[in-house]
Order: sequence, then C-alpha cells, then structure tokens
Amino acid sequence: MPTETPPEDAARTIVTRVAAIRDVELTALPPLQETIDVDSLDALLDGKFSGTCTFTYADCTIRVGGHGRIRVSRRLDDSTIDTAGQRRQRRRN
Repeated sequence: MPTETPPEDAARTIVTRVAAIRDVELTALPPLQETIDVDSLDALLDGKFSGTCTFTYADCTIRVGGHGRIRVSRRLDDSTIDTAGQRRQRRRN
C-alpha cells in the first residue's frame, strides 16, 4: 500500500533530524530545497519505489528509502555517526 507522505513532512523530518544530530537550531541550517528537490522526496516515499536515494546535506548523509525510511548520519572525517549515536567507518571505493 502506498505511503502518503507530503514532501514537506519528509523535508521537515530531515531538517529536524539534521539539526538534532548537529545540535543546532533549525534556522542555522541552509534551506533543504537548495540541496534536493523536496517534491522528489515525496515521489520516493509514495510506496512505488523500492530503491534508496542518498545525498549530503549540512555535513550529514541522508538516505531516503522507498519503504518510507529516512536515515540521517553525521559525516566526521572518515566515519559517520548516525542518529542512534553509533560510529561507522565510511566505505571507500
């Protein structure tokens, strides 16, 4: 069944999580629209997409999956710290 997630909800979720993980006010972050088309986020979350889109916003890695999952990880040097506070080594190609 398709997920009904308006783009402003996905955008709000991303910006809120990034602000929390970076410990800054929402207004300290650049507009998300300057990084990605927020209308496209809605298309990813409509339940018809089964892949994942990954992008960088405000020194964080954002991973949006077609299953409705939004994951935010802070980029620090060669590792990331995710919203659960776990440090992971960044993959190198």
